[in-house]
Amino acid sequence: MKKLVLAVSLAALAACGKPADRPKTAKVGAPAPELNLTEVVRGGLKAPVKWADLKGKAVVLEFWGTGCEPCVENIPHLNELALKFKDKPVVFLSAAVDKRAAVEDFLKDHEMDSVVISDTPMELFRAFKGHGIPHTVLVDPKGVVAAFSYPSMVTEKTVEDLLAGRRVGGIERSGEDEEESGTGAEASGKESADDALAYFSIGEPGKKMKLSYGGEDFSADGVSLDYIIGTALRAEHGVEYENVPDSVKSAKFRVEAKVARVAGADTVRRLEELFVSGVNGALPVKISLVKRTRKVYLLEKDGAPKPGLKVSSGKAGGRSGTSGRDEASVDVKSGDMATLAEVLEDWLGEPVLDETGLKGRYDYKLEVKGLKPASVSAALSAGLGLKLVEARREVGIALVKGLEANKG
Repeated sequence: MKKLVLAVSLAALAACGKPADRPKTAKVGAPAPELNLTEVVRGGLKAPVKWADLKGKAVVLEFWGTGCEPCVENIPHLNELALKFKDKPVVFLSAAVDKRAAVEDFLKDHEMDSVVISDTPMELFRAFKGHGIPHTVLVDPKGVVAAFSYPSMVTEKTVEDLLAGRRVGGIERSGEDEEESGTGAEASGKESADDALAYFSIGEPGKKMKLSYGGEDFSADGVSLDYIIGTALRAEHGVEYENVPDSVKSAKFRVEAKVARVAGADTVRRLEELFVSGVNGALPVKISLVKRTRKVYLLEKDGAPKPGLKVSSGKAGGRSGTSGRDEASVDVKSGDMATLAEVLEDWLGEPVLDETGLKGRYDYKLEVKGLKPASVSAALSAGLGLKLVEARREVGIALVKGLEANKG
């Protein structure tokens, strides 16, 4: 994925925010889509929270999740901002994708100084151009979308500019493609990266935490090495460590990797191999992409496809969903069966292989209560005409060894 820093010029006419005038999809410079948050877990607002309740106030709307590491790491930063602006007309809304019970349990060990929401509807997440969490939307006191952003990019000056109606920098998200521009550590080597067939860079972390990835590029800053490895090598079925000290795994870095598309070549594999060779040459670890025989779950057909599995008529794809401790949901548009297998693998923490034989792209929704293989398989069968079958297969994993383990 790419990101684009944008300068926003707010038009006065866009501030006329009657509900009937509100667009269904957020757009910079236009009134924000309708807001209806019904599950207030903590904070000074009563449910349902709508724009009428926030009239005349700047809003920092944060979509997050209890199991999202970058989300959790940014909470202290947002708490600091909330404290600095506690006497100003600014509202920090933290809209979790988790269910209420999971959020309440999370708050037992984590302090949050924002208005905390649970059970955020996926329709609302999509309406505000959410493609992943954390995702920040800045709305000015007139109810106009000022920018899309990332929590670490929201500074004291950002909020002051938002309050004053001045231009606010952010990230414009467009589908799955983003293009990034920045300064300092974020912009390091950007020109050469744009022109190169392949580009890799690793260095000390910058001041702003970020994480983004797509089929051709990967970018991380200020997150731990083990999280970086797991995300960059997400096409593999897990990561195993041998003799890697916790101090190395938890160390934070800035990593950029990018490959240009080459006809007939596997872009995802090339990006993985570039990342592996780059890390191996820079850090006291050796990563190998190897095969291991282990327990897996096979995604197979269970009779005829059910009505919930619809052949997609659209070209643009996307997915959104929630995942808690005991339940999860996903809504996929124009996705293949490999996409579904990837989602199920995330839920179960075990490799899931697509053996449905179904080609093409589909629209489907899946909700599961009880994230156990039997429960997931039952939901697949009832809703989509699919099932999970336990088996043993040889799958690819990323094996990470400490240098001491490679001597001799």
